[in-house]
Amino acid sequence: MVLVVVVGLLVAACGPSSGQIKEARNARYDTQWSTVFDAGIATLKSNGFQIATADAAGGKATTFERHFDVNGGAVPDGTTPNSTMILLVVHLKLIQEDGLFRVELTPIAREKLRDFAAPNHLDPNEPPMSTWVAAKIDNLYVTLHDSLAAHVARPPTTAP
Repeated sequence: MVLVVVVGLLVAACGPSSGQIKEARNARYDTQWSTVFDAGIATLKSNGFQIATADAAGGKATTFERHFDVNGGAVPDGTTPNSTMILLVVHLKLIQEDGLFRVELTPIAREKLRDFAAPNHLDPNEPPMSTWVAAKIDNLYVTLHDSLAAHVARPPTTAP
C-alpha cells in the first residue's frame, strides 16, 4: 500500500504526460476571445513571466526577458552572471479557426555568455531550447488548458 502511494506521488511529480501535453497544445476553445486571451496572460504571469506588451484586440502578447541558468533554474533580476545565462521571452498569439480559438506560445531564447556583450540566438532544435525551454512551454500550455477546461471544444462523436 505504501509503495503504491509513493509510486503515485513520484509519477505525479514528474509533470504532465505526453498525452496531456499533446491535448493542451492542440486544444481549441469554444468561448469568447477575451476569455482565452485573459487566461493566456494569467498563465504567463502565474509562471513568473511579466508582460511587456499586450494587445487584447489583436490577440498578441509578449513577455519581458526572464533569466535562467543553463539548466533552467530561474536567475533573479539584477544578478550578474558568473556563467552562461539563458534569456527567455514568450510570445502569445490567439488564432481563430472555424469559430474556435487556439493559442500559440512561441519561445525566443538567447544565450548570454559571461564574457561576451551580445547574446546569441538559440536554435529551437538545440539544447537548452530542445530540452528545458520546451518543457517550460509545455507546462504553460498545460496550465492554460487546465484553466480553460470548461471551454475545451470536444470533437464531434460518431455513431457506432
